[in-house]
This record gives sequence, structure tokens and C-alpha cells, in this order.
Amino acid sequence: MIYELQSREILTGDASIAIFLTGMLAFGLVALRIGGGGITTDIEGYLFGNLLLIDESDLDMIAYICLFSIIVLSKISSGLLATTVDPLSASVQGIPVRGIGLLFSVITASVVVSMVQVVGALLVTSLLVTPAATAQLVGRSFRSCMIWTQVFGLSSVMLGLYFSSELDTGSGSMIALVAATIFSIVAILFNFKIFSNLIISLGQIKSN
Repeated sequence: MIYELQSREILTGDASIAIFLTGMLAFGLVALRIGGGGITTDIEGYLFGNLLLIDESDLDMIAYICLFSIIVLSKISSGLLATTVDPLSASVQGIPVRGIGLLFSVITASVVVSMVQVVGALLVTSLLVTPAATAQLVGRSFRSCMIWTQVFGLSSVMLGLYFSSELDTGSGSMIALVAATIFSIVAILFNFKIFSNLIISLGQIKSN
């Protein structure tokens, strides 16, 4: 459904994801109320993230999803870039634009589901969008943006889990806060051209 909204240019990607996620979340909460269920600790964990809800089977599922995502993205990276830049031109070249779009949507949905118990349903969008937005500030190509997104995303999760353990706070809220903080720092450095000059210098050193 999200892909159809994007492909028909009814909504942008971020807007469709936000509307669909919050709408389905609201539907689930209403269904619980009508069915006589209350907001239990488990439900609060799914909303805001709770590491205690994760068992070995969940870890296996996350590992499988990560492995599947890496393999598929490595296979469709060139086609994904072409469809992102110019879908019409990619279609003329024989690239399966619709198939790649649907496959990417499936990967995105799988990653979101795997992260709900860690970050929480209310904050998973921040982990989905913020690292990518941060990477766009420093990335100089599609490939570098993908790499930087992984770096910022992993850093947000690791630092968020560490600070949530030290400060005894929810893991989801702390991860989202760390991701937003990293974005703010990079944006400030990028605004003063500190980060961009550093990347250019590293690139020159690597070429030499």
C-alpha cells in the first residue's frame, strides 16, 4: 500500500510511511480496547521499546532479516539507484522499476518489524529516517550515503542502548534521542563546513 501511494504520487515516501504506521498502530490500540484488553506492560514495551521482550528467537529473526536485507540490497543496488534518480528512464532501459520498488518496500517493512521490540512502534520511524537524513548531509554519492546510513544507525543504537542502561531509561526513546543528537551535531558541523572539509581531506589522503 505504501509503495502504491508513492508510485501514484499521491503521497511522498515519508508521509505515507508515517500515516500508515500511526494509522495501523491506532487501529491496534482501538481493537485492544474494544476487545476488553488493557494497556499492559507488554503493550507499553511494544510502543516504547523494551529489551526484556527480546528472546533468542527474536534475535535469530533479526539476524536473518539483516542478512536477507544485505544480500538483496547488494543485488539490486544499481537498479535501486536508477529507479530512485529517474524511474521513467530506468523503465525505458528495461529495469523492473515496480519489482524493485515492491522488493525494497518489503525489506523496509521487515526491518521495521524486527526493530519494533527494541525501539518501539512509536519511535521506529525516527530510526528509519534520521540516520538516512544524517547520511545525506555527508554522503557524496549513493554508495557513500548507504555506508554512512549504516554507520549513523549502528552508532545510534549502540550509544542509545548504553545510555539507556546507564541512566535507566527506555531503550527506544534513548536511541531516538541519540539519533536526533547525532543529526544535530552533523548538521551544525556541516553548516560551518567542518564535516565536509574533513571528508574531502580524508578522500585526498586515501587517493594519495
